Amino acid sequence: MVIDTPWVEMSDVAASSVGGWRAVWVVVAIAVAFLPFILWKARWAGRWPWWRSVLFVIAWFCVGVPIAAVIAGDTHATTGADDVVSRAMRSRPAMLQSGSVIVDPSDHSAGTSMHAPYQGESVDHAVTFTVATATGSTSRCRGTVTLKRDEARRGRTAPVYARLVAQCAPFAAAESPAAP
Repeated sequence: MVIDTPWVEMSDVAASSVGGWRAVWVVVAIAVAFLPFILWKARWAGRWPWWRSVLFVIAWFCVGVPIAAVIAGDTHATTGADDVVSRAMRSRPAMLQSGSVIVDPSDHSAGTSMHAPYQGESVDHAVTFTVATATGSTSRCRGTVTLKRDEARRGRTAPVYARLVAQCAPFAAAESPAAP
C-alpha cells in the first residue's frame, strides 16, 4: 500500500524558537564585544601608533565575531515527527496512525523532532512508523516527510507545509505486535 498525502499546513511551526537564556547570552556577547574597545580607548588610544590600533580592531573582529556566532547558534524551528505524520495522515481518512514515528538521523533531525526549513527551502526526512487501517489491520510504513517553506515578503513569516510519501507492508502473523 502506498501513502501519498497532499501538502498540509503546519500552522504552529512558523517561527524559530530562541529560548530566554539564549537571548540573554546573545546580549551579553554583544556587550562583551565592546569591552575591548572601551579598554583600548581608555589605556592605549593615545600611546599606540595608528597601525597598531588598526591591527587591534581587525584582530578583535576576527576573534569576536566568530565567538558571537557560535554563542548565537542556529535557530531552526522544530516540530515533533509524531505531530507531522498524524496531521498528514488526517488527509487519508482510511488510515489511523497507531505507533510512534522514528526519524532517521540526519543534519536536519534529532530523535523524534524535525527542523523546519528556512524560507524558500525544503527538507526531506526519512521516517518509519506503523499505521492501523479502518479494517483493523496493522502495517509498517517507511517513507519520506518533506517539509517546505515558501518565500515571503520581508518582515513576514511563511507557513511550513508537510507532505508524506510512504510505502506500507502488513505485519506478518509472527511479527504482529502483541496485544496487552
